[in-house]
Amino acid sequence: MNNLIPIIASMSLGGIIGYSTNWIAIKMLFKPLREVRIFNIRVPFTPGVVPRQRHALGTSIGETIENHILTKESLSDTVHSEQFQRKLSYFLKTTVSSLNKNGLTISQQLKKNNVQKRQLVNFLSTTTLNNRTIFVKVLRDFCDLFVKKARSTPLKTLVSNNSFQLAEDFDIFIQENISAYIEEINYKYSEQDLKIRDVLNSDYKNMLEAYVENNLEEAVKFLAVSTNSHFVKQFISKSLEQFLSESFFGNIVKSFVSNDTLTQMTLDSIQSRLEDPETLKEIRDNLPAIFEKVYNIDVGKITDFIASQKLVISPVISSLVKDFIGSLLSSNKEKLLGDILDDLGIDMKMILDSYIVDKFIVITSDIQRINQIIDPIIEKILDTKVSFLFQLVENYSDKIVIFLCKLFTGLLANYGDDILNALDVKRMVENQVDRLDLLDVEEIILGVMNNQLKAITWFGLLLGALLGLLIPYINMLLS
Repeated sequence: MNNLIPIIASMSLGGIIGYSTNWIAIKMLFKPLREVRIFNIRVPFTPGVVPRQRHALGTSIGETIENHILTKESLSDTVHSEQFQRKLSYFLKTTVSSLNKNGLTISQQLKKNNVQKRQLVNFLSTTTLNNRTIFVKVLRDFCDLFVKKARSTPLKTLVSNNSFQLAEDFDIFIQENISAYIEEINYKYSEQDLKIRDVLNSDYKNMLEAYVENNLEEAVKFLAVSTNSHFVKQFISKSLEQFLSESFFGNIVKSFVSNDTLTQMTLDSIQSRLEDPETLKEIRDNLPAIFEKVYNIDVGKITDFIASQKLVISPVISSLVKDFIGSLLSSNKEKLLGDILDDLGIDMKMILDSYIVDKFIVITSDIQRINQIIDPIIEKILDTKVSFLFQLVENYSDKIVIFLCKLFTGLLANYGDDILNALDVKRMVENQVDRLDLLDVEEIILGVMNNQLKAITWFGLLLGALLGLLIPYINMLLS
């Protein structure tokens, strides 16, 4: 028993020393918060390690977050995770659902939150103007991507296996727009003494002549086939009826031969003539003279005639358009859309740039123009009931979430580095750590490592006790 007392005393003393030294060492990580001076001499190890190295701590944390945590890849993975998308969908539904209960419009809801329409318009206009070059780049990239995908698409994937048919309402749309266009052209040119050559510049003339020469054979074949069209027959029939009714000789002819027979004879004659190979050669040889005659035609006479016959011409043109598109699609189903456009001499990229990018550049040239575009759009949106948004989110929440995630991912892919550099996460963390009270910094670290630090303290006790157990035996060996 007496032999155990020294051993127990040694173990206890060793444990107390081990526990105390580790406990003091851990406390010295945080305390004291300020340096201590005696006779103007700084006491060693003051302030504690964390207070003294607070800025370095902030820098280290900031670098870790910037380089390994808050990255394009981690953000993209988070956005595509099922958990994030489920939470986003829930947020959209609950937010819009809570707004839907009051029955207000979007404008009224925003006013409750002190947001005015003018603020929105100014914000969007200013943002558009300030980021114009970015929007232009995005539009150009979109056009390039669209053209690339469209050109590599087989035509057969865009049309059905059946013969091409335009919907009835689209057919009416074509006719109505042709009639309106005829009226507009007639109003513009009927009172002017202009020839066709006066309204076509040299570039258009060259393009027109080259197109006609390259597609003359197909055009003649198309005209021959079109003689069987219902609208062409109707047009020839009405024209013959009008012509024969205006003369004595014509009335005599009508008494012997029916209009239907004359119409069919005329169509057969036209078709036979168009199908004759000599006709194509004759037309091709006479193209320069034909162009010259066409260029010398009075524009006003053409527009007056077309306007007087628009009720007949509109359905004929509509029928020709349908027949042409149907023929084009059925004979080119196996070809890529890009090859077809090349055959037609159509530069889709140039068209998209002209109608989308160039127009965007023009309308965003100054703040007033942008306001004129944005103002009515915002007005219409703000007059919408919140209930409409609620229904929209209810019906399309999954698609809206997918769209938002794709939009965010696209922004990350194209501008992620710029966005993260602008945020400057490292500097943000450094500044935040520097602004924190030292006690808050201590609390944060202890909140993360409290259990580990306690384990280190108790490990010091255990290690000290073990050393205390060995000391008596070491003394016995040495004595």
